[in-house]
Amino acid sequence: MTVKDNEWFREKVENINTYDVFLVSTELKKLDRESRKNLYSHVDFSQFVNGLPAQLALGAGNEYFEAFADLIVMLLEYKNPFETFADLNVVCGNMLEHKHEKVREVGVSLVILTLECGESHCLLSSPDYLSKVVKLASNTDLNAASPALTAISRLICKSPDNCRLFLLGPVGAALKADWESASEVHRVRVYNLATEAACLSEEFLKVVVDSKILFFMQERLQNSNATSDPLSLMNIIECFAKLSKVEWGFNYLARSGTFVRLEDSLVSENLGPMQSIIMPELYELFGNLSQTVPEKILSECPRFVPHILKSVPTASVSPHITRAEIAMIGQVATQVAGKIYLSQQFAELEEFYAYLKNRANSGVQEDKMCVLDTAAALLYLKPDEQSNALCRLMSQWFEAIFTSVRRVHEKCAEPFPETVLPALQLLLVVSQQAWGRREMMATPGLFEWLLDREAACGVHKSTGSGGNPAVLRAKYDIVKVLNNSDDLELSPEQKDSLGEFVKQGPFFKRGMYEVATEAPGN
Repeated sequence: MTVKDNEWFREKVENINTYDVFLVSTELKKLDRESRKNLYSHVDFSQFVNGLPAQLALGAGNEYFEAFADLIVMLLEYKNPFETFADLNVVCGNMLEHKHEKVREVGVSLVILTLECGESHCLLSSPDYLSKVVKLASNTDLNAASPALTAISRLICKSPDNCRLFLLGPVGAALKADWESASEVHRVRVYNLATEAACLSEEFLKVVVDSKILFFMQERLQNSNATSDPLSLMNIIECFAKLSKVEWGFNYLARSGTFVRLEDSLVSENLGPMQSIIMPELYELFGNLSQTVPEKILSECPRFVPHILKSVPTASVSPHITRAEIAMIGQVATQVAGKIYLSQQFAELEEFYAYLKNRANSGVQEDKMCVLDTAAALLYLKPDEQSNALCRLMSQWFEAIFTSVRRVHEKCAEPFPETVLPALQLLLVVSQQAWGRREMMATPGLFEWLLDREAACGVHKSTGSGGNPAVLRAKYDIVKVLNNSDDLELSPEQKDSLGEFVKQGPFFKRGMYEVATEAPGN
């Protein structure tokens, strides 16, 4: 059955009743979007809107309100039937407080539609109306809260003025008044919304700062209740990590002493029963900052690197925390400024490297992988960074951890892809520096192993197939570096072998041939 004609549809919508809600919703679903659009153009929606409060007040069952919500959604596809905010305010306010979840979701959809129509000032001038949206956003069920959170996000991120009216107006005042009694889930969502806005521009950040939300988050770092809400503390750390990625956010966090408080948490290691989950978050934050702005963060927070260098050799925490600490030191060394800073921690660094050497030779695969990855970060230098002093320092660091290239070669030849790949990636870093190339060429068997396509993890000896693509590519990249280097003393045969290997590509397979022979006596 299809919709009979425009007149039928117009009459049903303009004089809607309980039965017609089911009927119209069912009939509209049978039509495509374009057909529905044509029908809508013939309808005066004012009577429909005026009748909605009565429809919403019905004590009908879920089936009715499912159909009712579907009908509203289909009407919103083409046009906003709520021509004035007065209409929207009455109807949408009722929807936002409705007992049926799907009707509440439609109410939030109307809020979003109002924002998209450029009517956000109408919403912001109605604190009671917005309070209903905030109440929905505080629902402990994320699925139920998500539409309201989306609406609030669009509202406050639309402009600094919107953000100011929302966070500093009556709604913001009510929000802060209920702060302590609110659930931790609700507070975490507010943290995320505030951080999202603060990351948009310096003007947005000023509004968020004036709202005191960031101040409250900072206080939570030192509050005695912080350790009782470890997941909230993790979220705060994640929010500050996001904010630190923009220049104005970094400057604010430094100026407000937030980095120092975070460093206090890292150094004290007194974060309650879920410390093993929270500490890696802190290491990642400081590690990422050290990669992007090493001079600033190492100057602002001079204690965390020496603390980690001393802490790792004691292995006094869970193994996964120790691995996170080691990885963070690798991040610190990503930039030259970080390498120079580390080199100044001579005594602590010596013990740290001795520990890495021990773990590199352990039987724990995760430890070996961590050491190999960290060593690659420690030793990497861009071509324009390879001064004699830095290259000499990299050579000393390599020797302190591995003694010789032969040790890394041994790990490359292991039958474990998870170890072989980071070992090859470390070898690639070493091959990009002159001292490393010399060490590699002086290592017995390494040159031949690199050129042997069957000598890679997973390669079938008889067919040459089955090799790990990442391993094969890593070997090829090393050979390519050696081939392009003009500081190696190579024989003509070695040069030809390197050139042929590079020309053939990383995944070359030598063809298999069978020689036909006649049987004896034929």
